[in-house]
Amino acid sequence: MKFFERHKILSLFLLLFTFIFYAYFMRSVEKNPFIDKNSIHYVNDLYMSNELFYNTLSNTEKKLYSKVLNSIKEYKSSYHVHIVDDECYTLENCSMMASFVMEAVIMDHPELLQLANYSWSYNSKTDSKNVVLRFHYAVGIPVINQLGEMRIERIIDKIKKDTKDMNDIEKVKYVYEWIGNHNTYNRTFMYLESNQSAFTVFIRHHSVCAGFAKASQIIFQNIGIESYYVTGVSTGPHAFNIVKIDDKYYLYDSTVASSIKEESDFFYNGLNQKYMSSYEIDNIDLYPELDTEEIFVS
Repeated sequence: MKFFERHKILSLFLLLFTFIFYAYFMRSVEKNPFIDKNSIHYVNDLYMSNELFYNTLSNTEKKLYSKVLNSIKEYKSSYHVHIVDDECYTLENCSMMASFVMEAVIMDHPELLQLANYSWSYNSKTDSKNVVLRFHYAVGIPVINQLGEMRIERIIDKIKKDTKDMNDIEKVKYVYEWIGNHNTYNRTFMYLESNQSAFTVFIRHHSVCAGFAKASQIIFQNIGIESYYVTGVSTGPHAFNIVKIDDKYYLYDSTVASSIKEESDFFYNGLNQKYMSSYEIDNIDLYPELDTEEIFVS
């Protein structure tokens, strides 16, 4: 007690710091009901993979997928795809399988805040057995990533409370507006690999299409909206979402909201099905058929 009496300013600072840290990172939150910590696909409490791309893989590719996912969760810098151990048998086949599996991991796991991208290489003259699959990290320090997860859980908890009495259309519009009003499109550093992570949306409040679509995907699962993280083409390579409303599926593109001020006539174009009708979708056969009814905008 004497210490606190002698150091009142420091004591007030410590009390304030403790309160802020608890509120931002430690206060109890409603958990995502889809989380299964016993699943091989579990990464963190933000999101549970729908395994959409995993289920398209062969048994051999699924084994590599699990090894790669574990390596990323452990923050390893690389994984060596072995021609015998990973059953790909030639360096060329191993490199193709590594790319295919990594794309599946990225599409299935928007909650991998640390993962930005990947690359692979091999040199048959110096190593005839391995393709080196390298992981490019958006958040390079594990403790920062963990604190980010904790903070995002509490941001999402606030969104859950705000949307609990809304219908599904209102929830989707809320998320769209939340993304747009809390973020800006990072035109200055759009090619930074960190922008490929939802971390930039929730914590730094500026990102590009991949970050916005992954963040939306994470939020949607937590507030009870079925959705898909999708890549394809609009004016160029793009990432966006598909959302389910009343057993029908619609396009959703929160990148538009982040790029345009809310008072603009074009702010809601990312919910306008006619505006997005020219979008092309990669792996379109994996997704439900889309509806074109304008349910979000009049």
